[in-house]
Amino acid sequence: MTILEQFRQRQQTQELFLWAHLALLALLPLALVLTMAGLAVGDPLFPSWLEMPVLAAPSIVYVVWQQWHRPIYPFSLGFVHRSVTELSLFQRQILTIVKRPATGWIAVVVGVFLYSLFRQIYFVAPLADVIAPFPSELRFLGIVWSLVFFFLANVIAQVGIVALRILVLPESELQAQPAYEVDKIKQDFTVLGAAQRDLWKFDQPMTEVATSETKAETTEVTTSPPEQKTETIPSSEPEDKTTEVATSETKAETTEVTTSPPEQKTETTPIGSSGETITEPEEAILPEIPDLVFTTETKEEQEQ
Repeated sequence: MTILEQFRQRQQTQELFLWAHLALLALLPLALVLTMAGLAVGDPLFPSWLEMPVLAAPSIVYVVWQQWHRPIYPFSLGFVHRSVTELSLFQRQILTIVKRPATGWIAVVVGVFLYSLFRQIYFVAPLADVIAPFPSELRFLGIVWSLVFFFLANVIAQVGIVALRILVLPESELQAQPAYEVDKIKQDFTVLGAAQRDLWKFDQPMTEVATSETKAETTEVTTSPPEQKTETIPSSEPEDKTTEVATSETKAETTEVTTSPPEQKTETTPIGSSGETITEPEEAILPEIPDLVFTTETKEEQEQ
C-alpha cells in the first residue's frame, strides 16, 4: 500500500472542514498583494523602521494570542459553523489536539514568517503604485486597507496551518485523545458565524456512516414485529380431501360406464339354415371354421 493510499484511509481526511481551511491557503498570496496595494498609496508618514512594525504588529500579535488562548473553531466557514452539539466523537478529539499548546507555538512560527513577508512587501510597495486603490493624498485610507487585508492573511495562514497539521497527524494519535467537553467548546474556542445543525452532514467519516447504518438496521430488526410461527398439526383433512377426490373420480367413472352405449350383440345362425347372418353392427359373421375342416378330412379319407 502506497503512502498516498494510507493517507486517504485516515479518518481525518474525510473531514471537509479541514480541507476547506487548507484550501484557504490559496488566497494567501492574493491577500498579501492587496496589502501591498494599500501600502503603495502615498508616501510613508513615519520612518520605515518605526512604521513597518507598527503596521504589522497588531494583526500578528492578535491572531497569535488568539491561537494560544482561544483557537479558531476548525468546524466553521467564517459566517456559519456546525453546532457544537452536533459534533461527532472524532471531531471533539480533533478539538483536543487544536487546544494543545503546540498550536500556540506553531502560531508564533507562522507569525514570524508573516512578519518577514510583510517586511519585504513594505519595501517593494512603492513599485506597485499602479494598483493602488486610492490616490496618493489618501495615505491613511491606504494604511487601513493594508491592515485589513494583512489581518485576513494572518487568519488564513493560521487556520490553514492548523488544518494541515491535523491532516498529517497519525490517526492513532487522534483517536487516543479524549473527546473535548461540549459545554466548554464555546468558552475555549473562537466560534465564528451562526450555528447550523446540518452544515455539511455528508462529510462524516465512512466508518461513522457505516456504524449509523448498522445501528439503523439493528433498530429495524429489533422493532419489526415477530414473525408468526405456524405449527403443523396432523389432521384428517388431507385424507378426507383425497377420499373425496377418489370418490368423485369413482363416481365419474361409474357414470361414464353407466351412460356408455350398450355393446352391440351379434346373432349367428347355422350354415345350413336358410336364414342369413344378421348383425346389428356393420361387421359380418364368417362361417364356422370347424365345419370346413371336418369336410376336408372326409374327402381325403374317401380318396384313400
